[in-house]
Amino acid sequence: MNKLVEKPLGDVRVLELSVWEAGPTCGTLLALLGAEVIKIEKPEGDPGRIAFMGDYELENNYPYCHYFANMNLNKRHVTLNLKTSEGKDLFKKLIQKSDVFIHNLTVKAAEDLDVTYDNVSKINPNIIYVSITGYGEESPYKYYPCYDTIAQAMGGIIYITGHPETPPARCGASIGDSAAALSAVIGILAALHQRKATGRGSKIEISMVDSIVGLLRAISTLYFGSHEIVERMGCAVRGITPHNVYKCKDGWVVIICYDPQQRLKCIELVCKEMGKNFEEYKPETLVAAKVKKEYIEKVDSLVNSWTSTKLKSEVFHKLSQNGIPCGIVYNIEELIRDQHVQSRKLFTNLKNEEGKEYTIITSHIKMSTCKVNPCLPPSKPGYHNEEVFSKILGLSKEEIEKLKSKKII
Repeated sequence: MNKLVEKPLGDVRVLELSVWEAGPTCGTLLALLGAEVIKIEKPEGDPGRIAFMGDYELENNYPYCHYFANMNLNKRHVTLNLKTSEGKDLFKKLIQKSDVFIHNLTVKAAEDLDVTYDNVSKINPNIIYVSITGYGEESPYKYYPCYDTIAQAMGGIIYITGHPETPPARCGASIGDSAAALSAVIGILAALHQRKATGRGSKIEISMVDSIVGLLRAISTLYFGSHEIVERMGCAVRGITPHNVYKCKDGWVVIICYDPQQRLKCIELVCKEMGKNFEEYKPETLVAAKVKKEYIEKVDSLVNSWTSTKLKSEVFHKLSQNGIPCGIVYNIEELIRDQHVQSRKLFTNLKNEEGKEYTIITSHIKMSTCKVNPCLPPSKPGYHNEEVFSKILGLSKEEIEKLKSKKII
């Protein structure tokens, strides 16, 4: 059977040299679309294997943490010491056999290991080369260290996250890593498509900071349109109400009424529920720029007085069923139990070869022609050494054992 029938990227081999989140997430997303992803770890293993071990994992002798599992699904794991000449030779041979090379090393580390685009493209001119760094290879800050939170800060997200009376806050999720990973996947798919027509490889350079800036398309228009610096407003948006987080008996909901008719409908519904006169709360204008702060506070107070008497699920279904956008503010435990999440099969439990069970996030890309089942990383680094080095590079068992004894793999 054609391997593309159930694996959209079934004819693509990806070589991944990455740690932590941005690079591994990129590789995992490609693997869940059917690509053959070979992850290179140092002989002692990826630091992400144990960096975020929880108490339960430690007490039950888990070989690696859930963090590593979720970032490294459906990959073949090999070990390689790239600081040795023999390790570099094996790397070059793998590059010759690959379609895509991904790394999220610092610019300096890539230079030190001789895995820059200039070097890699000489080995395989058709390679699609992907670097994910903090600032990019041409930035004046290219040698500065960068993690997700720094990317969020330098990209403008932290300044606008939080409330007016509190310091700037990090977005809870690692959106710097995730946005960079998704951007890299998009670039890779475009490059693969282009290569079919041109026969040429590409260099894809992803900056985490750039990826955050790319999320500011809507918010930046306020500055360019009125030269106004956007400040922290929590879940509120200037001139629009209801548009906020509201307290319930058992937690919080968000009600977001961008559309003017939704605003009127929501206010009218709440007034009816509370026995209030709708005319007293009807807006004088639906033009956001002309809505006064006092009116927003008045409506927010009305909505809060109603939601505070209800369970959040009651508010969610009541408003949603009436065409008014509303969402429950979930914690992770509530999220997993939600009917939508369960129906979409976004979480699943898997066991590794040692029988240890992990809960992982499955692919959020639901594609009718993709039938790839998620599988966990192996317990030990280099689990696929023999398979990869023998089948792909043609090494004998004796050669592989010799490489092990010399700590090359």
